[in-house]
Amino acid sequence: MKRLGSFFAVAEVAESPALQLAAWLLLFGWFLECYTWSGYADFTRNAALAGEQLCWPFFQSCGSWYFLTLPPLGNTQGLAYAALFSLMVWAAYLLARRRFSAAFWIFLVLFAWEALVMLMSMRLSVNYWYFHFLYAALFLFARYKLSLLRAGAVLLYVLSGLSKLNPGWLFGSYFTALQSGLYFIPHALIPFATNAVIFMELVLAWFLFHPNRVVRLAVLGVFVVFHVYSAIFVGLLYPAIVLPMMLALFASGEPAPWLWRPIRSLLPGAMILILVCAIDAVPYFIPGPSRITGEGNKFGMYMFDANYQCTAVATTRYSDGTESIATSTSVYAIERCDPYADWFYLKQRCALHPNIASIGFTFDTSVDGGPFERIVDVANACALSYHAFAHNAWIRIPGVDPVEIVGVPQKNEYRPL
Repeated sequence: MKRLGSFFAVAEVAESPALQLAAWLLLFGWFLECYTWSGYADFTRNAALAGEQLCWPFFQSCGSWYFLTLPPLGNTQGLAYAALFSLMVWAAYLLARRRFSAAFWIFLVLFAWEALVMLMSMRLSVNYWYFHFLYAALFLFARYKLSLLRAGAVLLYVLSGLSKLNPGWLFGSYFTALQSGLYFIPHALIPFATNAVIFMELVLAWFLFHPNRVVRLAVLGVFVVFHVYSAIFVGLLYPAIVLPMMLALFASGEPAPWLWRPIRSLLPGAMILILVCAIDAVPYFIPGPSRITGEGNKFGMYMFDANYQCTAVATTRYSDGTESIATSTSVYAIERCDPYADWFYLKQRCALHPNIASIGFTFDTSVDGGPFERIVDVANACALSYHAFAHNAWIRIPGVDPVEIVGVPQKNEYRPL
């Protein structure tokens, strides 16, 4: 246990009230994750057998590795999450008794499960879990934990701000395309509000490091207002993950110096932050706007990058000469429009049903109230492949490839009312 404590710098937690609060918040985040994930069948054999899993583009065979089950195949998912919940209760007891080294063992198990689920299911990997995952990684593996956690929090805001450097946010069309606009903000002032958010994330976030307590708390207050307001749109889950951790890290005046420390000591935490930057940069190296093509989009901070509407049409032709047409439509801004996801489901159908001769596939997308553009129009989706880290020629890039305008969207809402 002493070796574990030394390797993971557990003594830092024992000496820091801010880190102790962060430990409780991480545990709360794992509870929210497991509570959410336990209600979905995405990471089960049931989903894989039905072709309903959504794998990452770099791991398209993920379904063959699924081991959890739901009725009628069994209920190992229920058992797994019951076991994880019991570990969380035990961890809470250990934290209350200040037995931090023992609690770290459980945290490692919970972190490993979090990593596994996010690797195995693209649909269950949403941006607010990215925040929690980074916080957990830094808390467990970094030295000078409080300093690195603060740096990680600021980095996530900066990356979020960079993702908003697009017309939807710079001109406010993300929200002017919504029927409700931005609540409590006049329509004409929406571009000022969206640019204020960009300024907050790209500039004000750095002032969270300010040594003057008044300045730091004033900036923190801006972020508190932002997250409370954002709950109107995104619900409570995202603010519940992010806001309490921000208060734990920055509200106290607890010093956390990390400059002029041995490079070797800073290396684990620095490598985690560098890896986050590298992953976030993936869509920038793929030709075309990722928020339209979807290519590489989920590697970055994509949650609020665009207001989407889309329609996908699959024309299935069977070997006996018959055919069927299925249409799926997304009208809410909260829903992601990604050609890869629709193609992946069609690819599973091709594999599961030998009597399918071909599936014609069209995908029309509208971004931030712009016209519907047909960025996919292929005769047989079954014959296509998808590259995770390069442009896929069957996805058309507006302004580069010929793209047909097929309609004009109506104003939508962020989520169902």
